[in-house]
Amino acid sequence: MVCQTYKNVEQNTIEAIYKFPFNEVAAVCGFEAEVDQGHGAYLLEEHIFQCSISNVMADQTVYHQNYI
Repeated sequence: MVCQTYKNVEQNTIEAIYKFPFNEVAAVCGFEAEVDQGHGAYLLEEHIFQCSISNVMADQTVYHQNYI
């Protein structure tokens, strides 16, 4: 399991883009993302394994877990 926490320290709303390097024989078997203090949207692209989380407001924290 890979756990990451990110806090937007900017004054503007941003899109957070996470890229996860892992061995080519590994597989992703689960994914969770949680944005505190409101709603966010996320998009997971499996072939590149890139996760985009939009509408991360100023001072907001994103918690992310990946099950590999």
